[in-house]
Amino acid sequence: MITQNKISVMSGAILFILSLTLLTPSATVNAATFYVATNGTNTSPYDTWAKAATSIQTAIDAASDSDTIMVGSSDGYGTGTYTENIIVNKEVTIESENGYATTTVIASSANSHVFEVTSDDVTITGFSIYGATGSARSAVYCDTVDNCTVQNSRCGWDGSYKNYRGIHLVSSTNCTITNTTTSYNDAEGIFLASSTGATLTSNTASNNSGDGITLDTSSSNTLTGNTANSNTYDGIRLEPTSNDNTLTNNTASSNGNNGILIAASTGNELTGNTTNSNVATHGIILTSSSNNNTLDNNTADYNEGNGIRLENSCSGNTLTSNTVTHNEFGIFLSDSSNNTIDSNIMNDNDGRWDGDGIMLWGSHYNTISNNTANNDPGDGIEFYDASNNNVINNTVINSGWGIRINYHCSHNVLSNNTVNDGVKGIVVEQANSTNNTLSNNTTNNNSEDGIYLYDDTSDNIVYRNTCNGNTNYGIHLNSSSGNFIYLNNTSSNSTSNVYSQGGSTNTWYSPTTIYYDYNSGTLYKWFLGNYYSDGTHSGSNGTGGTYTIPNDNDDDYQLIDTSDNFSLQAWWLNSDNNMYRDNAAKAGSSVTIPNGGNHIWIAEQAASSNISFAAFLTWTGQLVLTSAPTSGHTFTLQIGSSTDGSDFTAGGPEATLTGDGSSTRLTFSTNASAFTVTTGNFLAVRITSNHAEYSVRTGGAWSYVSSTSEYTPTVIDLVRFEAFPEPVAVRLEWETASETDNLGFRVWRSEQQESDFQPLTENLIPAEGSPVSGAEYSFEDSAVMGGIIYWYKLEAIDSSGASTFYGPVSVARAAAGWDVPKAGAATISADSRSLSKGVGTLWMIVPPALAVLLLRRRRL
Repeated sequence: MITQNKISVMSGAILFILSLTLLTPSATVNAATFYVATNGTNTSPYDTWAKAATSIQTAIDAASDSDTIMVGSSDGYGTGTYTENIIVNKEVTIESENGYATTTVIASSANSHVFEVTSDDVTITGFSIYGATGSARSAVYCDTVDNCTVQNSRCGWDGSYKNYRGIHLVSSTNCTITNTTTSYNDAEGIFLASSTGATLTSNTASNNSGDGITLDTSSSNTLTGNTANSNTYDGIRLEPTSNDNTLTNNTASSNGNNGILIAASTGNELTGNTTNSNVATHGIILTSSSNNNTLDNNTADYNEGNGIRLENSCSGNTLTSNTVTHNEFGIFLSDSSNNTIDSNIMNDNDGRWDGDGIMLWGSHYNTISNNTANNDPGDGIEFYDASNNNVINNTVINSGWGIRINYHCSHNVLSNNTVNDGVKGIVVEQANSTNNTLSNNTTNNNSEDGIYLYDDTSDNIVYRNTCNGNTNYGIHLNSSSGNFIYLNNTSSNSTSNVYSQGGSTNTWYSPTTIYYDYNSGTLYKWFLGNYYSDGTHSGSNGTGGTYTIPNDNDDDYQLIDTSDNFSLQAWWLNSDNNMYRDNAAKAGSSVTIPNGGNHIWIAEQAASSNISFAAFLTWTGQLVLTSAPTSGHTFTLQIGSSTDGSDFTAGGPEATLTGDGSSTRLTFSTNASAFTVTTGNFLAVRITSNHAEYSVRTGGAWSYVSSTSEYTPTVIDLVRFEAFPEPVAVRLEWETASETDNLGFRVWRSEQQESDFQPLTENLIPAEGSPVSGAEYSFEDSAVMGGIIYWYKLEAIDSSGASTFYGPVSVARAAAGWDVPKAGAATISADSRSLSKGVGTLWMIVPPALAVLLLRRRRL
């Protein structure tokens, strides 16, 4: 039972707790306001205008955390002018009565800060502040504080009303500077040192003798909508290790140096900024290993230097959708690699040196894609001592030289670019500009040449480009040899479609034979040259007739139609471990294979149904390396299938490629056993380096393999090819359902399944079929011996001279003792259904899977 005294004690405790609950919020809500006015009576507690303190410092000293200091103005209370140096050591808000136009604070000592903030959670709003002109002194100085705010103020505004610095944050976090002018100061307008999390919004930092805004070792700050114009040095400057800052919609123009400078800083994002008309140097510059920054949708126009510049080992940066016009150079990379420049506009960059849209100087492994560089009187895009860059899908119109690879530039890929209406379209020049790939570009209507290779350039690939309507030449070589030029289209070039001079010796057709589909439906394997609108064509397989190249090797395989009529059964190896059929437009790169190791590439798509590759038809291709392999070093190339790229099943095709110590390009041609890539699996290539570590050049028109045919070639529609034993001979029979452009057949024989086949027929067995009906054929080989397995294959030869092989089929003797006479004449019969199959009890057909080869369809 609870007693009366206990009830009284409990009631008292409850009342005490309720009192604390009610009193605690009352203390916060009732934060005091202290008044300051020059005409105040300076009477404590300064809680009315009549009792106002006459100095700001007096009110601060009397205040507590969370209090407000209200400061009188010239159109309110007092004169609005205060001369003092103020220490803000409490969490207070210091606010002018009517804004900075009527409230001014002047440093009483130029060698001290006007406001020195040493406490967190301070707000200073609505003042004009000047007079701290001593070395490193500021209008507002925040030292090791958090969550402080300066807003709606002026910290220097003309040559007579200034400070050494406007606002200076040191080792401070989460501070805010908003709607404040910091101009005409002797050093920086706003300076952040070792500060993080600051937000700078809608400030003006102009006409300062240093930078407008400087971040020094300051990270994760946000600058939005600020104006930093007409400063002696940079508009906005991020100095070493100022990382992960965000700069959005700022204007940094007409500065004496750069608009925005980023030095030795990473991970910054610049979006929607305007950096125009900066006098001495550049709109935006990244320097000194400033890596992994993003520049998106910025404007850099009319700068005396470059619109955007990367220099001194800047890498991993992304420049997208920027507009860069009327500068000396649009975008300039100097000694900067592994950057991405995509979807930018670089027009009319026409400074005193006839600048370029994009310039890469000593810069490697960059990707230049989807940009527009028009009306640049120098070059649209230029490389100087720059290698392994990818230039893809750019448009260059009405520039001097559209794309220029100039001096010691190697292994660059130029693909799918449009380069029209300039002086020269694409130029590769100067010694050691080697192993570049120019593929799928359009270079039309230039006042000189479409493509120009000059001055000892070699080992370049000029592949599948369109060069039409140029005033001089479509493709022009001068003192350049060892280049491969094929599948290009040249039409209506005024002087000549192609021209070679200066002792140039080049190959004007593909490095190897390539399987191709000509005009949808007919597959051939042959060398592929170029299309010339003035060529004299012959042949039915899409190539034929020699085109004379003045002063150079001729093109013996000129195309009858433009290259878009040819679909290639060839796979180009890529750095993503895929290989892409009929697509040599991928970015250039390389894949390293260790000594004794291997690498597997798979087709980009799995087989949707079983795909059978015929036997004894050549696989061809080339392996291009980044450096010439030592003489005698070998590589094993195998073709087969894979489930997902992690495994490999050899299909039979295998080639050994051997280095000669000088060439980086190794070609191969090898016969192949029949094999099938089953549904859901991938065609695959495995390359093994047998002697040392080497890197395979991928992408572009470099390393590739070209198949037999995915489907049975349609020169003839073969129904069957069979081998039958006779008592003293072997009889071969074959039947076609249709034949197109077929001249005839030749029979080959070997005692080995995979090699050493020799022709048995000196003359062709004439074709008897037509495109609408086939024929039956037989051939008797009487030059056989007992106890030996014989392998046969059938060669069909079309009207252009191209061959298609079928087989092999084999027969073997089951018992010894058959005495066969010496080789005799072969017996040939056409269109005969009454041939005897014979008994041949001493022979059997082996192996059954190869004895009868059924292709496409049987005729009923």
